[in-house]
Amino acid sequence: MGIYESAGLQDKLRSTTLSLASRQPLRSDKPALKESETEQKPPAKKPQSAKGRPYLAAGWVDADTNAIIEFRIRQGKKQGIKTTRSKVISDMLKEAAQNDAFTRNQAILAPIIRDTMRAEFRSFENRHIALTARILYQVGQILPLIQRLLGLVLKTNLEKYRAIVRESETSARVKITRRTPQVDEVISRLKSSFNPMN
Repeated sequence: MGIYESAGLQDKLRSTTLSLASRQPLRSDKPALKESETEQKPPAKKPQSAKGRPYLAAGWVDADTNAIIEFRIRQGKKQGIKTTRSKVISDMLKEAAQNDAFTRNQAILAPIIRDTMRAEFRSFENRHIALTARILYQVGQILPLIQRLLGLVLKTNLEKYRAIVRESETSARVKITRRTPQVDEVISRLKSSFNPMN
């Protein structure tokens, strides 16, 4: 009987001791892990989006939305496109996000475009109204003056006066759209005066 046995510690200490290794090697026909467990297939890669890895988005949908999802799946199969419910839902969410972004951009850009167009129109109007007013004033002054002068010169020959008026009207209608080097020069000068940076 040893010291530990006399002290009543034999059973307690024996449970904590380790057994000695056997001198005979362990031989088993079965490997520790089956081949099927060691040669597992690598996990399927998730499709990578253009902006990085995909994220999970899950939620319940109503019957109408579910019907649309099922319809798209059937349409994809009819067209020979390999599709899944997850892919269809992902595409629908992308479309909704793009539409939302487009609507938001429109809401932001529409007032800016409207204000820019109004400013440009006011600028155009201010630049061209002076020119138009000058032309109208001068034409309004010149025409009565010429008519009065012709009337005085040809007061004894009213038929000749009327023929000159008719010829001038015909000439004006013919020449109103004709481009001449002089007209092109005037247009160029007006453009440069309205746009000094050009």
